[in-house]
Amino acid sequence: MTLKDARIRAKLTQTELSELADITQTQLSFIENGKVMPHATTRINIEKALKGYRIDWITTRLQGKIALGYAENESAEDRVIGAINAFIKSALTKERRGRFNFLHEFLNKYENQLTAK
Repeated sequence: MTLKDARIRAKLTQTELSELADITQTQLSFIENGKVMPHATTRINIEKALKGYRIDWITTRLQGKIALGYAENESAEDRVIGAINAFIKSALTKERRGRFNFLHEFLNKYENQLTAK
């Protein structure tokens, strides 16, 4: 489930969840709306604050109108190209690893969607 779905099921506001996860409400809003992919530590803190709800971080990230530099109406292939470009431009090793993991999960999910059709 997406972060927003989990937050609503947990009956928490963005402000409440952000306080529990030790991030700002603005950061939570960006994450929830798919504008950014949170660091692994932040994802763990959010899931702990949600007490048992597992978040599908890929779906949460991809639901944004603009994520990884692509427009809402662009194809999945364009999204992958955007992810690859962002990966190549990543200067930091940890950031590059995070982008690679995101790209890998996205490709696996996309492949599963194709084979399900």
